[in-house]
Amino acid sequence: MRFYARWILAAALVSPGLAYAACSSSLGDAGYCDQVLVKRVYMDATSNAYVEVDGNTSALGCKLDGPWIMLPMNLQNSKAVYATLLAAQVAARPVQVRMVPSAAACTVAYVLMY
Repeated sequence: MRFYARWILAAALVSPGLAYAACSSSLGDAGYCDQVLVKRVYMDATSNAYVEVDGNTSALGCKLDGPWIMLPMNLQNSKAVYATLLAAQVAARPVQVRMVPSAAACTVAYVLMY
């Protein structure tokens, strides 16, 4: 019985959760992706970072660059947001990615790691 209890505890500690990953937008809002995993992150030569998540990003109310959501690296807290995205990817933890309201291109406003 002890082995079984330890296995359940270990599974609960390493499992990031079994929530449904989804992206959506409100009327006039660029939207957000909730409970998504970070699939890929890259930087380009123009000082922008890009993130791809595992949610259905076609439901967002902003324009994507392929599967990529943009994170401009010239903003005050961009490095902290970028570090959070990388940490979530390495740890396989779900995140919420909120887009900048009323932005034409899908641009990260903030990130919440679960």
